[in-house]
Amino acid sequence: MASGIAHQLNNPLSNIYTSCQILLEEIEESDVNVVREMLQQIGSEVERAKSLVHSLLEFSKKREFEKEPHTLKTLVEETIGFIKGDVPAKVGIRSEIPEDIFICVDKQRFQQAILNIITNAIDAIPDEGEVRIEAEEDLSQKTVEIRNQDTGLGIEQENLKRIFEPFFTTKKDKKGTGLGLFVANEIIKEHEGVIDVESELGIGTTFKIRLPIKEI
Repeated sequence: MASGIAHQLNNPLSNIYTSCQILLEEIEESDVNVVREMLQQIGSEVERAKSLVHSLLEFSKKREFEKEPHTLKTLVEETIGFIKGDVPAKVGIRSEIPEDIFICVDKQRFQQAILNIITNAIDAIPDEGEVRIEAEEDLSQKTVEIRNQDTGLGIEQENLKRIFEPFFTTKKDKKGTGLGLFVANEIIKEHEGVIDVESELGIGTTFKIRLPIKEI
């Protein structure tokens, strides 16, 4: 983990340092548009580093694990509301969860896991598409399954085994820290659950969360 953190922080810091050196050496001769572009690159790398640090701080917070009964529909719809203003106009998010499903979870952590998975699904849609969240109970197995389906690019089969590794990301635009799905998986494991993923290139990806049904 420490090696991964050092590597991930070193990249933006190296880019920032290089850009600063170029500006210092050529500031008097540089075109204002070139200077503006380099400063924008520096700002982008700073945001990247800040995002990584924020994710690490959130994950490392030590607080009491408090599981309480909640309606799954309310939890998911509230989570969607957190990011509604940041969702691209051509990407729809649809929640199709029955109102009578109750789960016993730590609200803040569970919503963080769902948020990370939904955000990942949105980022996988390059232009127009949909993210759909469904759920159903299996009373015979005493579990509830939550399915997050997207119509995005899909994940290559060789990457499916690595998507929950810390700092692993397939995003080429530097948007990802590689911690979102790792944190989501750790949170679900805290709740004695599991996450499975199925994906097909050009079709989309489905994350399946299975949690035990507890006596409320």
